[in-house]
Amino acid sequence: MRVGAPAPERGGPCREPARASWLARRSRALDRSLIERGGILEPAPPKNNSVRIVTIPTVLADELREHLTRVPSGPDSLVFTGERGATPRRGNWRANVGWTDALVAAGLPKGFHFHDLRHTGNHLVAQSGASTRELMHRMGHSTMRAALIYQHATESRSRELADRLDALVIAHREEAKLAGNGDP
Repeated sequence: MRVGAPAPERGGPCREPARASWLARRSRALDRSLIERGGILEPAPPKNNSVRIVTIPTVLADELREHLTRVPSGPDSLVFTGERGATPRRGNWRANVGWTDALVAAGLPKGFHFHDLRHTGNHLVAQSGASTRELMHRMGHSTMRAALIYQHATESRSRELADRLDALVIAHREEAKLAGNGDP
């Protein structure tokens, strides 16, 4: 869902029951967005025309549900708006949404950009164990190269993988002992 994008249920504008429905499911069909061309916002298909369903963590659904109590609800309601209820534009977005104050409140560095949220979220999904194919689907990427950007190798992830390998080896040895085959 892009900033300022209408929050439609698949195939139509968002109405209050539809919002409640996709928030309860924690999944959302990303089937359109808004792009700015020559100063005019136009509806458009998502990046790479990749309509997809993205599921969000409960904690994010709870935050979004709370956010939606502060914005108008109606047939063409926007999820994210500026002070006057309109779609924030690229040129005034940071000021319109109070980005600097939000960074301070969240404890994020001063140079943190909106798109960094996408990178951080997708990196966390990768760290949670998503496969490259799952990342590609979630992000709407058509190539593995783009998805691999989010799969940073880290010491903690390496240790977690080693611990999982330990568990597999130990389980296999226990199964072998129970089957009377000794230690493989």
